[in-house]
Amino acid sequence: MGDREGREVLMRGVLVSAALAALMSAGWCGAENGRELVADSFDAATGEWEGMYLEGRGSGGHYSIADGKLTLEAGEPESIFAAWHRRPVSGHFYAEVEFAEDDGSGLALMQEKSGRPDRENFTSMAVRRNREGKVVVYVRDRQDGADDVLDNTGALGRERYEEVLDNQYSAPFTATNKKMRIFRDGPAGFFHFYYAVKAKIHGEWAEGWMELAPSRDWGRPGQRYYVALYAASDAGAPARAVFDNVRVVEKPTEDEDDAETGFRAVRREYNWSGFFGEAVVVTFGPEFPYREEGRKFVFWSEANYVPAWHMSNQLLYSYEFVETWGGGQRGCHEPMSDRLLRWSAVDIVEGNEVRKVVRWRYVLCNPDYRVPCDEVGTQLPEVEETWTFYPDGTALRDIVYRAKLDCEWRNTNEVMELIAIAGSLTDPVEHLASPALTVLNLEGEADSYHPPRKLNPRTNEWDEVIMTAHFRDAPDAFCAFSNGREMLEACSSPRLGFDLSWHATDYRFCHWPVGKEPYREPDGVKTFASWPAQVCHTSLIGAGAWEGETWEDRYRVDGTGRRYREWIMLAGLNEPGDLDGLRAKTATWLYPGEVTVLAPGSRFEKVDYARREFVFTDTAGERRCEFRLDPTARSARVVNPVIRVCSWGNHPVHVTLDGRRLRRGEDYRAAVEGGDALVWVRAELTGPSTFVVADRPE
Repeated sequence: MGDREGREVLMRGVLVSAALAALMSAGWCGAENGRELVADSFDAATGEWEGMYLEGRGSGGHYSIADGKLTLEAGEPESIFAAWHRRPVSGHFYAEVEFAEDDGSGLALMQEKSGRPDRENFTSMAVRRNREGKVVVYVRDRQDGADDVLDNTGALGRERYEEVLDNQYSAPFTATNKKMRIFRDGPAGFFHFYYAVKAKIHGEWAEGWMELAPSRDWGRPGQRYYVALYAASDAGAPARAVFDNVRVVEKPTEDEDDAETGFRAVRREYNWSGFFGEAVVVTFGPEFPYREEGRKFVFWSEANYVPAWHMSNQLLYSYEFVETWGGGQRGCHEPMSDRLLRWSAVDIVEGNEVRKVVRWRYVLCNPDYRVPCDEVGTQLPEVEETWTFYPDGTALRDIVYRAKLDCEWRNTNEVMELIAIAGSLTDPVEHLASPALTVLNLEGEADSYHPPRKLNPRTNEWDEVIMTAHFRDAPDAFCAFSNGREMLEACSSPRLGFDLSWHATDYRFCHWPVGKEPYREPDGVKTFASWPAQVCHTSLIGAGAWEGETWEDRYRVDGTGRRYREWIMLAGLNEPGDLDGLRAKTATWLYPGEVTVLAPGSRFEKVDYARREFVFTDTAGERRCEFRLDPTARSARVVNPVIRVCSWGNHPVHVTLDGRRLRRGEDYRAAVEGGDALVWVRAELTGPSTFVVADRPE
């Protein structure tokens, strides 16, 4: 066994870097954060594997290992011949294997009984061709000797456990990508069945996973399983299956503890509610009051990189995305549909002591990866969201939407939905307080919802709209938009309309995130969870640009001549019920005060609402910017202001506030980015305040 273990260690890097490289980029990464229990390219001694019949009692079944591959033959019609690995596994893990042909190949987990695989208790998935030659992916099992029980809860019929790959809606494939995976969710006690797929989408190949319906585990507590591969023959002919690169990986059931990580933005594996994938994770330092409770912000591959607050291992909270409809295509055009991550991508574009900036780009496609007027023109409906995070957890979401305008299609679009996502042990409604939502403005008006569910019609006339969700087990999560007519640099263009017409606390949508089954409802738009063990979500309120459908006005033009629209949103976490705190944060962003430059050598340029910063320019090369900030009636409190001084060069940054020298790391954070000085000040200002930003202490 010593030689065998050494060979596995050498194999591990090859499997992760080569065989899974493409799939890692499309989500579902390998074993970076997990213990690899089996890693076999079948170049080891055959003593690790043993053959057996799962079905049939013929004499023609056998297995062989050669050239790093395992070959199985079921020599009799309607038989299953398997080879099982002698090392049993248990807990929270997945088993995965590559295979050569979309016909007769299967992967199984067999319960251990008296140190041997139990033929009477196993679950499996397999691929075959039907009489029309189409590829069929299906689940089959044997529970206590009964064949094909599948759903032992009685919730589902067998149709959810079989998928014919014939280019149907939301599953536009005719073959697999020659890989399958069974994932055992240990805490929830369910098996999940995945098959790899790929497709050429608008000229480029994309890879990922689809899934069949999950199945409840019926094993005893602490049950161990043998991983088996098999060849399954039909009534007409024997079967031969060739396998390579079997892997069994034990995974964490929750993400790492980031309470002491500090203010960082990193790309790494992220684990939530037992599911795993690649993510950009933003964590916060001591200025963030919720870090010790494990709150952070994530852009996760298993949510198609749709941004979300990580509230706990059972609760994510998202502000959703831009969405549109129509153009001759079925369903919604949104990044939620892009399961193969053909267009959805996320990058860290700025990471310094003052802030982290993350860019998320996506295309509005339907579940068939088609866009409106897909065959007309070359434009795509593209969105770029730039998220800016400050140490206290304040976030700015700058949304730029370039609609597809090289065809006759025109339609409105949504910009936001407030979505609570529950893990595999809970439902969304269990996390939401009652009322679950408050909508307010800066003038002192506020309305609570869920209950009731009818929107106050005055909301759409407010100049500022602040929304905050309330939870039983997490702080409030808020967002705010400027919806006025006068603040052209910050206001929504066109104005947003807010909607509660269909939203509720008790929906259990499970087609996103994590869920990868084809859409099953008659309208082809949504799928509801069948069990509490499925990750599901619900939506509290939506906001969209219901005006300007023709795109003849209320747009800007980029450097390529393409029209776009832009919206800016403030977001963050807040103490439950602290509406005054929300108004102060929103006023700090939209009405941060009046600036008076007090000394020559610098010039005030503007307030950048997309970065929530005061922008100055060093005009004399003295690297000293002195100014007074006077709060206005609307910004009676200015919370944690941000200052940028352009043309600073690579020089130190020191800050004085009202004659007091501030301590870097405690009172302020500073950085030089692209030759500009950046400063974030940890202070709450209630009156006129004088700042000096200089390259030497004063």
